[in-house]
Amino acid sequence: MTTNSTTTTTTTGSSTATAFTVNVSDLSSEQRTALTASGFEGDEIVITNAMKACAEQSIGVERTQAFADGEKPTVVEMGKLLVCYNR
Repeated sequence: MTTNSTTTTTTTGSSTATAFTVNVSDLSSEQRTALTASGFEGDEIVITNAMKACAEQSIGVERTQAFADGEKPTVVEMGKLLVCYNR
């Protein structure tokens, strides 16, 4: 999976600033199916700082960073991460 690190903080510490992005075409077909089933449409998932903080609470800091660095989340982790995305 390809991710692109972008702005992780802003001068105001905005929770809506982009932490990283995920290219949907790099996900497995199972993962794309899960995204579609959850109502997601698009080619890129933009992860905000608030979503990243939620993910760190849900799956831990190490796994969140691994995901940001390009590792694919497990199916269980995807379920937990969708909660963060849908907030």
